[in-house]
Amino acid sequence: MSRSQVLSFVEKIESSPELIEEVKPMNLQEVFLMAMQDGYQITTQDWNDYIVEKVRAASVELSDAELENVAAGVGVSEMPASSIIVC
Repeated sequence: MSRSQVLSFVEKIESSPELIEEVKPMNLQEVFLMAMQDGYQITTQDWNDYIVEKVRAASVELSDAELENVAAGVGVSEMPASSIIVC
């Protein structure tokens, strides 16, 4: 349960074209369920930290509303997995 769990799960997804296609239509809750079924223990905070790290690394600008959502954790469960996992 930590950054390493998130990175390991994301690497698994990114290394498989079949898994990439499987997660594209999923929301975050469905991705959490998939991770849990695969034995990963990832929290919402772990995902939020991962998302913030990816955004900073990509130097992407977020709108004020998107920044508020990330900071508050609002709407994260409705985010498509493809916006979290680089596909």
